[in-house]
Amino acid sequence: MRIYQPMLFVGLGGTGCKVGAELEKRLREELCGPDGTRLLGATDQGYLPYQLPSCLQFVYADLSANELHRVRREVVPGREHDKAAQKTMHMITDLVPARLSNSADVAQSLRINSDEDTIGWLPSRESDPRIGPLVRGAGQLPTVGRAVLFETLRRNPDSALWGIKRAIAEINESAGDLFVISGRRTQRVDPVIVFVVFSVAGGTGSGIYYDYLHLIGDLMRQGNKEAEIYPLVLMPSSFDDGQGGGRPADLNAGSALIDLFRLIDDQNAQGSPDELDASGSHGAVAVRFPRLEQVQLRANTVQTAFLFGRPVGGVRRDDLHRSMVSLMTSLISAGPSDQDEDDDGPNRPYQSFADGFINSKVDRHAPADTGVGRRGVTTSAVAALTTPLLELTDVVSSHLLANAVNELLVPPGAAETNRAHVRRFITAAGLDRLLEASPGRIPPHGSPVGYGPVMAALTQRANEMAAAVERAQEALAGPVAALAQDFDPGQAALELLGDVDLFRLNRVVHGHRDLADPLDKGGFRALLDGWRSPPPPPPGMNPAAPPLPNNIAKRVLQRLRMVDDSVQAVIRKQDAWYAWQTRRVWNAAWNDSHRLWARPWQAFVEELRAVHEQFLAHARAEPQQFDQRSKDLYKPRVGVAYLLPPEDRGLEGFYQTVLARLKEDYSAHLGPNANEGHVLNLLLGQDGWSAAFAKGRKDPEAAVADIRQRIKEAVTERVRPGDRARPALVPRMDDLLANAVQRRDGSVTDLDLHRFRQKLAELLPGGFVPDGHAPLKVLFTYPAVQENADIERFLRREVALPVDMVGEPEFRAVQADSMVVVLNRSSMGVTEVPELRRVIKLWWRAQRAPQPQDSLPWRRRLDQDSSYLLMDAEDRWHVLHRLLCAMWDGKVSVTGDPRSPDHVTIDVGSRESVTMGLELTPLGTLSSWASLLQAYEQWIITDDDPRAAGSPPG
Repeated sequence: MRIYQPMLFVGLGGTGCKVGAELEKRLREELCGPDGTRLLGATDQGYLPYQLPSCLQFVYADLSANELHRVRREVVPGREHDKAAQKTMHMITDLVPARLSNSADVAQSLRINSDEDTIGWLPSRESDPRIGPLVRGAGQLPTVGRAVLFETLRRNPDSALWGIKRAIAEINESAGDLFVISGRRTQRVDPVIVFVVFSVAGGTGSGIYYDYLHLIGDLMRQGNKEAEIYPLVLMPSSFDDGQGGGRPADLNAGSALIDLFRLIDDQNAQGSPDELDASGSHGAVAVRFPRLEQVQLRANTVQTAFLFGRPVGGVRRDDLHRSMVSLMTSLISAGPSDQDEDDDGPNRPYQSFADGFINSKVDRHAPADTGVGRRGVTTSAVAALTTPLLELTDVVSSHLLANAVNELLVPPGAAETNRAHVRRFITAAGLDRLLEASPGRIPPHGSPVGYGPVMAALTQRANEMAAAVERAQEALAGPVAALAQDFDPGQAALELLGDVDLFRLNRVVHGHRDLADPLDKGGFRALLDGWRSPPPPPPGMNPAAPPLPNNIAKRVLQRLRMVDDSVQAVIRKQDAWYAWQTRRVWNAAWNDSHRLWARPWQAFVEELRAVHEQFLAHARAEPQQFDQRSKDLYKPRVGVAYLLPPEDRGLEGFYQTVLARLKEDYSAHLGPNANEGHVLNLLLGQDGWSAAFAKGRKDPEAAVADIRQRIKEAVTERVRPGDRARPALVPRMDDLLANAVQRRDGSVTDLDLHRFRQKLAELLPGGFVPDGHAPLKVLFTYPAVQENADIERFLRREVALPVDMVGEPEFRAVQADSMVVVLNRSSMGVTEVPELRRVIKLWWRAQRAPQPQDSLPWRRRLDQDSSYLLMDAEDRWHVLHRLLCAMWDGKVSVTGDPRSPDHVTIDVGSRESVTMGLELTPLGTLSSWASLLQAYEQWIITDDDPRAAGSPPG
């Protein structure tokens, strides 16, 4: 994938966090590769595996600490890659003020410490819902979320802004990274495309989005940066009742979307200001924050918002999250197609593709047909065909590791002996002298001849042995203590792991009952335990003194010599006694030094146990995870399609295919009955286990993660070989597409092509279109190095596009392993989108007949005035002018007293006119004519066919 523009992603609330995590995973898969290593050699920045380029920054804000913690877990394949994620991730974790337990405390603090101009929107004290603890969220009440943000800003603005400031600073320094990942086409870090993602159904996201739009725009302005800000909004239809949906979600959406599109209307309609006050343009939309004064967005910073609802039945919310991700990746990966390579090179200015596709040929500044608001609404439905390569390689790698652990855990019976490994462990741990316990040297006594001299020599020898043993009891204390102090079983394990796997090391250390040799059964640990106890004395000996030559008979005919059998028998007994006593003294000294060596030994035992247990836990849990992940990958989806191995064999069949290729590649070193354990040891090489154990000593999970990463790199190379001459086990989408258009090579099979064309045919099911009544615009992004007319004709033919599409789709070639179809309706007023209209209608009705649990004041984020729902002052001026024109033209008829009528009927249009009936009500002592504009607003909200209503009369 190529990226042509810096991107700042801001995720607000639970939905923003989930979508951001999905976006980070998608970008890592495309840019870093399934094993995370693709960018390591692309720049000189010292990248970590799975580290994204600095021109892509992510900021997350939520009251819920659990939600933020979940994002940290999900954006990278494992905890060992947290450091890589943190390079581009910024968490706003201090959004909840300290020592404030609930919403009432927050509101009280704001009332005491802030002026009325800043918190005029805050509801009354009596209505407070007392939501708490706030670290669990805003309780689906947006104004609670906004109050928390304002209190945080009042105390310390950086608590809410530092993440965004850091992200912008990183983008400012990202020209080099952008130059690399754009294919050397651009290094301009302006403009920045900003995606602000949230749901209008909940409390936090819908409560703080309005303020963060202003704060982000203001920080960009302060840094002299250009920004294109696009809110991506998840609609309440995405949430089922009881799972964040229902009446509370609809009420939140009605209020939030009115505020959002009032802001967007202002953005699209701003011109040169006629009047300036101390804070900027008089009358323009702005927000007054604690300690930050008034903040106003520059015109055209936020030109539209993308609304994502559930287009057809069967679309799950997580698939909608992926659809939002597909839209964002399409916009940042589709580069400009009209660059002049000779004009300023990578510094050339150009309109971003996102700006061109979204904002060209639209008339958002024009008033809506109803005369209320403008045309800032955009709805989207996005379908994507992708290969979840990161997920596939991760599942296969985990499965291979689990199977390998189960194989390596069980010794091959008598075929395994660990005697040599135990000896090597002792040497590497520095305990050779303890093992050998060599007796002190006894000086030779020459070669005496004759009974008397020989007997004297043997007696002297025994006495010298006894004296040596006596001296050793004191002399060995220091050296043995030094041995104990230098004892390093961890280093010994690291050395041994160069030749054996972790599970055999465990048998070397602890032994195994199924092995034949007694030493193998007990392992090194049995030796270590034995060295603490006195050894049993040799049979038939007096432990107190060495054997004396008492039973040697005198010879008459031949003189006694040292080489005689009877003398040698005594010497052997003395030597045995001396060796036993020396062993006893060494053991006693070792036991006396127990305090010195027990601590490193127990620490090592615990390290080995913890690492060993982590692998066993992985092996125990993996079968169920494999089945669950397999079901999740193959389950039916709408809007997101996966190219997967054939379903008849499923993931297990794919796993066996990958394993067969690994065995083929290592066949020179594998026997005929090789299993996953043998394959694992070969692919890890000589340093694999030792490197993993070194990491596992600090964090046992890191050992498993390190081995999984090494397996994943090997699996990735077999699934998608770097050598494109070797067939990929999972075909590349650009190969599929090129061969589907015209067969060119053997990189894909006929079965692959058949499944690919079937997926294309199913990509856009019937009814999969964005909500609304505006013309439908379509964008295709497809995998190719450059635009290809044959591919575009093929896609136009194979993909069933909606019948109400206007014109021809726009095509862009992208260097990504995915295909995306973006369906857009734009330039709509708020009453032209059925779901938007429905939630606004519910909000309007709730104002007039609230239910006890509605808590309406805590769902309004800007002010508590409910006189007009949709119309601002300019709208009211415009509509009133048109109504007066209709009266002048005689198109208004009155029922009741003309000075205060009950009902007016207005003819809209000409001869085939539609009549508009407005019920008027007196406002206190005022005439009912004073309610004319409110009646008109009620009519455009409650009328079920806004197109039939047309424009206001006049």
